[in-house]
Amino acid sequence: MLLPEIVATLDACIEPKKIFRFFSKHKTFEGELTQDGFKVMRIISHRNSFLPVITGKFIAGQSGSTISIKMRLHAFTSAFLCVWFGGDILGIAIVLIGLASGRVMPTIHLIIPFGMFVFGFVMVVSCFWPEAKKAKGILTEILQKHNGK
Repeated sequence: MLLPEIVATLDACIEPKKIFRFFSKHKTFEGELTQDGFKVMRIISHRNSFLPVITGKFIAGQSGSTISIKMRLHAFTSAFLCVWFGGDILGIAIVLIGLASGRVMPTIHLIIPFGMFVFGFVMVVSCFWPEAKKAKGILTEILQKHNGK
């Protein structure tokens, strides 16, 4: 597919970012689209802090153009998870040092930092990756549908 066709196809599916979105009809993605690429998020009817930010870069070739896509967490969610996992790692280190030195006796409360780490990991795996897979499928379907015309 040629670059102008890709841009036109994606433009039909991307609308500018809005602070409030009511029950009106909307496109599939919100964000920005340029001749070089795009940065979008899927529009959903509920809140999901793990919704991927999709950054695409157009790469022109002789037989057509390709799109290089990267998906990541929103910057605020990434910062929150750094604090979350940083605190967990610190807590786990304190527990392990306490157990190794014999100053802390094994109790059920020592499981809390480990549980918080597992909970955070499960949240990322179960909330981000299914959304990333869904968004990739939607983008692929949109581009293949247009390419098949």
